[in-house]
Amino acid sequence: PPRPPPRSLSSSPSDDDDGGSSSDDTHHHPSVTLAALPLAAAGVKGDGGGKVLDDIRERIDKAFGRLRGRSGSSSNPLSTLPIRSLTTSSPLLSPHLPSLSSGLPPGSCLNATTVRSLSSSAQALLAGAGYPLARLSGARISSDGVVTLDVSCPAFAGVKVVSMKERLVLPGGEAQSPSRVRRDLKRRGIPYDPSLYNTTYVEVKSRLRPEKVARLMGLTVGESLRWDNEKYQSLSRNFVKSEIKPSLSPSGSEVTMVLTVVERPSRNLEYGLTRGAGGSVQGSLDFGHGNVGGGFERVRGRYSRGRDKG
Repeated sequence: PPRPPPRSLSSSPSDDDDGGSSSDDTHHHPSVTLAALPLAAAGVKGDGGGKVLDDIRERIDKAFGRLRGRSGSSSNPLSTLPIRSLTTSSPLLSPHLPSLSSGLPPGSCLNATTVRSLSSSAQALLAGAGYPLARLSGARISSDGVVTLDVSCPAFAGVKVVSMKERLVLPGGEAQSPSRVRRDLKRRGIPYDPSLYNTTYVEVKSRLRPEKVARLMGLTVGESLRWDNEKYQSLSRNFVKSEIKPSLSPSGSEVTMVLTVVERPSRNLEYGLTRGAGGSVQGSLDFGHGNVGGGFERVRGRYSRGRDKG
């Protein structure tokens, strides 16, 4: 007789499951504050991917619970079928299949405990490869014991730059720049003591161009977010302070990197006057700009002129 087509057991509820609920279909993805820490390290912690994994695990448990309640674990051959091999539909996970396979105990079946273990291991491996927001989104086994793992990773949607400036809070509640406060105090003959003032930050117009910032971090719009912490550290040296965090779209399919910075002054002017032994006078003027086009393009110039005595 002809061989029946392989059956598969999915880790998420199918459309024909009895008693299915749609309340589990929407996941809320909290933002993860990364600051200057490696994004990969932050992604492994529970504050970033933990909520997503908990949602996946809950759906998996409910799916297996409905299957056991409907047919019983002993009457469903796929629930006790030993895993023969692992495969994946994702190129991000393909290089890590040998590590995942070696971590499975002999005779493992695709139950909720195994899926939890695969989810945790896969997330750690993907985070270490630079994909901290990638996660295991599905696992299904065929009748011949082959488990297919599905992975979802949000696509990079762009950079949002939020530029802040420090302000001193005066006794009356007014916020002014430190330079203005020092100027006013100097004019009145009062010494400046920064410990007497509280500080706050206000948002100002940024001189940075988001597309150039993304290029400096090695990020391409539309591709899976791959984080390079060394490039971010190199970029952060251009700021007084910086913090970066991912902001996921409601569907979780896209991510915007929100970069909050305190920018350094971009213009610089220096001048000098020297007098030679023979009475000659030499004057010089040095000027520079450290962010000409919004991507830290630098321009420097020098002008000098001298006059001999006589």
